[in-house]
Amino acid sequence: MNKFAATMLGMALASCAMGVSTPVVLDKPLLEGKDDRFAVVLHHHHAADVAGTPHKLRFLMLVPKLGADLTGGFASGLTPVVHANMTLGEGEHLTELVGLSDCATWLAFVMGVFHTATGSVSFKAFHGLKGALKLDVGVGPVADFVKDHVHNPVMAGMLKLMPSHLLTHKLLALFPHAH
Repeated sequence: MNKFAATMLGMALASCAMGVSTPVVLDKPLLEGKDDRFAVVLHHHHAADVAGTPHKLRFLMLVPKLGADLTGGFASGLTPVVHANMTLGEGEHLTELVGLSDCATWLAFVMGVFHTATGSVSFKAFHGLKGALKLDVGVGPVADFVKDHVHNPVMAGMLKLMPSHLLTHKLLALFPHAH
């Protein structure tokens, strides 16, 4: 292969590689702010002993930088697997992600999505046990799912740390004695 052909092949491969976004991996480096696609990574964890058993809860809020490429979707696990259907479509831009999880058996989160074509914002909401996520269920069902999986003393500690968000307000309504 001559030098010109090799250069052209290299440029073509590089441009193809640049067009593929890496997934956002919900892991320790993300929590430490090492994914430069995000302007804000807010993370809290709280644990409480309920009837002699420790219960853990983690909160995550992500605010992406303007123009961040998040088309690779979202992944989790020690060997990250992209969650099916948790990707942004053509003309969709993530405005925020707010989620809760016990980091062992379940997760629940809400994604704010700006739609370029309509100029509107909508929410994509997901919840479920690991390996069995229910997709785009709505914010209310996400709050109900969290209510079914979190004890009041644990939620009381977490609500004190969470920012004002639609999901937070829905949780406040479901945990009236937690604040």
